[in-house]
Amino acid sequence: MKYIAYASETRRQLATWSGNDKFVIASFFFWNSGTWLQKSQNGLLRSLLYTLLQNCDDLLPICLPSLHAAASRGKLDPKHVLTLTELKAAFLKAIESRAVARHFCFFIDGIDEFEGDHAELSEFFKSVARSPWLKVIVSSRPIPACVDVLHECANLRLQDLTHNDIERYVYDMIGKHRRIKELQYEQEEETSNLVREIVEKASGVFLWVTLVVKSLLNGLRNFDTIQDLRQRLDDRSEERRVGKECRSRWS
Repeated sequence: MKYIAYASETRRQLATWSGNDKFVIASFFFWNSGTWLQKSQNGLLRSLLYTLLQNCDDLLPICLPSLHAAASRGKLDPKHVLTLTELKAAFLKAIESRAVARHFCFFIDGIDEFEGDHAELSEFFKSVARSPWLKVIVSSRPIPACVDVLHECANLRLQDLTHNDIERYVYDMIGKHRRIKELQYEQEEETSNLVREIVEKASGVFLWVTLVVKSLLNGLRNFDTIQDLRQRLDDRSEERRVGKECRSRWS
């Protein structure tokens, strides 16, 4: 998501889309191991609003009229913190106002790590994305709430993009190994299935594949049987499943 958000090609495409209007890019990356602001809707909206107003200060009196008036009189309370309701209202005013000709593009990463109602947040961005001068790109693990709300939207799956590279990596590291060829001679179907399963279970995540491959290479050096190697794969798959459950529970 960072690559897409900061790529020069992204800016070129947005410039074509926005025409004569100025466009503003704002991004937010949820992180459920971080602070409350890094995993809450308050933090998300505060971050997006900050970027919008930093680039379009003429929106200040439109989306935050009372705060702007207080600041103009020198009576702004520095300890005042906007509530979630105030943040939502200010954000919607900022993106809906046509008093200032602007196009907006938001990159929201890791909705699955949001601490709150995933379906509600997905609906919120799906709703605002209907605006002709606004684009929203979100990413998430395929959790049911996000899949259900966003299934009609244009989408791509990471595993579709990385499948061939992962397959090539697994084959180069495992499939060509001297020991795996010996096992394939003895148990051809089971060995082929093992290599195939690594690619299928990866779901596009290269990091997980490298950990599995490292474990299997250790097994091959130890002259593990095909059953031992499968146990290593199953153990890694279980660790991954438990990790996802724990992450969802804590978020």
